[in-house]
Order: sequence, then C-alpha cells, then structure tokens
Amino acid sequence: MRRKVIFIASCGHSGSTVLELLLTTNPKSVGIGEAFQLVDPRNPIIHTVEKYKCGCGAYIHECDLWGPVIRELRSTEKCTAEEKYGKILRHVYDKYEEGIIVDSSKVVKALEVLNAISTIELKVVHIIRDVRAYLFSMRSKKDKVNSLPPAGEGIRRFRFREVHRLVRRNRFYIYQDWYRTNKKSRFRVCCG
Repeated sequence: MRRKVIFIASCGHSGSTVLELLLTTNPKSVGIGEAFQLVDPRNPIIHTVEKYKCGCGAYIHECDLWGPVIRELRSTEKCTAEEKYGKILRHVYDKYEEGIIVDSSKVVKALEVLNAISTIELKVVHIIRDVRAYLFSMRSKKDKVNSLPPAGEGIRRFRFREVHRLVRRNRFYIYQDWYRTNKKSRFRVCCG
C-alpha cells in the first residue's frame, strides 16, 4: 500500500505554514514542517538541531518523533536525499500508522526528491500569494535584516555585499524572484 503525502509548493512567506496547520487539524494527518531541510546537502541544519524546539515543546533531538530521525540521519550521512527522505517518512508512518503526511518544504528540489520515492502517493498543493502582498512581506523582512549603512557613507564606500543587499531589496528583483519560483513550482506540479 502506497502511503499518502501532501506536499505544499510555494514561495516563502506565502502561507504554507498556515495551510499545513489547517490540514493537520484532521486527526488522520501529521505535519512534518519543512523536513527537506534535514536532507538537503546544501543545508548543515542537521548538525545544529539541538537549539530548535519541536511543535510538541521538546527540543528536536529529544522529541519522540524527531529524536530517532535525527540520530538515524546523522549515522547515515552518505545516503542520497531520496533515501534520507524515505527514512523520515518511514519513522513518521511507524509512529502514525494511518496518517497522511503534510510536508510544507515548499522548494522544487524537495518536490523532485519526493517524486522519486516510489512507495508514496504524492499530492501537491501549489499556493501562489498575490505578488503585491509578497513584495510587501519580502521588503519588510529585508528591511529588518539588511539595514542600510549610515547616511554619511556614500555609494563608493559600499562593498559588494552591501550592493547585493540593496539589489535584493529592489521591487523588480523581488518580483522576478516571485515569478521564477512560482513558474518553476507550477511546471514541476503540472509536468511531474
């Protein structure tokens, strides 16, 4: 029997967490958040999970569900992303035998990895947030994270990183990011 997984594809700040919370109000579903972060080879989060808390209130490495998953993933670092994702799904299905897994990893790479796992029945929900609201969210976030240098410092004193931060705050850049991400997600959803 193939197990059911609902994958939420979207840009960041588009409501995937809220949708996951709504879907997991059903007692037959369980949310695993952005589980792809644990298997993504570009993301070293697997080595620093001790500082994060689970939704149950325990630290992730002490959680009944995630503790064994973290230990197994750390002991099998040579596995492929598909194998690691499969281990996460197996642990979740062992704990919640008849549940539907809701994964809000969002990114296309996670969708590609899940699509390669033959033991699951994958359903994809693609959320597209209105570009104006997305632009406002991203500019607000970037304003907090990437503050401008003091007014006395001219553009010639900027380093590459500061110029890059300014470019990423540009409305056109944010729009292009929204467009590309949604187009890529839509293509993967439609064409598998």
